Amino acid sequence: MRQLAAIQPSSLRVLQQGFTIVELLIVIVVFMIVAAISIDANGNYQERARDSEREADTQVIANNLERYYRTQPSASGTTYPSATTSLANMSTYIDNSDATIAPGQSDISIVMATTAGDKTPLSSQYIYQALNVDGTICSSVPCARYKLFYKYEVTGEVVSRDSMRQQ
Repeated sequence: MRQLAAIQPSSLRVLQQGFTIVELLIVIVVFMIVAAISIDANGNYQERARDSEREADTQVIANNLERYYRTQPSASGTTYPSATTSLANMSTYIDNSDATIAPGQSDISIVMATTAGDKTPLSSQYIYQALNVDGTICSSVPCARYKLFYKYEVTGEVVSRDSMRQQ
């Protein structure tokens, strides 16, 4: 009889080695919380990628405008393209035509500003302002400087990129 009593506790141990439903539910809930946090943290990666593309595009545009300034003398001195420059001409000044197209767009996205207060681009466009020395819109060459505006998609912040020459 003693031998039988010794066998019973070990067989009970075998039966108690599994997980309870409550333990399994707790593990599942913890996994769901971790998954929700990671999805939320990476949820706007596409918007951030498009914002990075906007930054790169405007850097390419700015570099090409600086090259234009150095290599395009007018009768009245070196100049940036004026506010009345056609979009077709503007796109020829920029070697990389992809840079003139905002993310998600299919055509040139540069908007030529005709008023100095035009500083609120959509996230689908870049605003180019040719400026005179006094900060007014430059409608005929020579143009002393420029501002290039673009808008972040994630934060909605409008960013400006100024010409290297701030005469």
